[in-house]
Amino acid sequence: MKRIGVVDYAAGNLTSVETALKRLGITYVVSGEPEELAGCDGLIFPGVGEARAAMRSLEERGLDSFLHSFIRSGKPMLGICIGCQILLSFSEENETPCLDEVPGTVRRFPENIGLKVPHMGWNEVHQLGDCELFRGIPDGASFYFVHSYYPDPSRREEAIA
Repeated sequence: MKRIGVVDYAAGNLTSVETALKRLGITYVVSGEPEELAGCDGLIFPGVGEARAAMRSLEERGLDSFLHSFIRSGKPMLGICIGCQILLSFSEENETPCLDEVPGTVRRFPENIGLKVPHMGWNEVHQLGDCELFRGIPDGASFYFVHSYYPDPSRREEAIA
């Protein structure tokens, strides 16, 4: 049976991820220890936080190097909110260098486009191709968002929706 690791970086919404995994009947471990997470078949990096603080926590725990190795091993990692942001090269949030696993920049929503920032609400998500993450979810399904920043990958093929 596959085991999922939930990255504990002393922030993030661990409880929501744990609740979802329990409901789905998925075996998981919550840990901030690279040695324990290394045995997992995939990782979830939960959301909530600020880019610089998240990166500092990863570096202090040795999780930055571990995440590089884990991702490059070909095992999947799902980044939620800040977990997605730290995968890119750089975040405009406090001018923060990130993991650089996905070339690109995390950008703040411009104030002049008619969106309230932070943006909160339901939005349709349009899939750009076939992805296991969206299996069973129709194109155009609505997801709830609470964010002030968005990932802007340098290569469009890095985006799935």
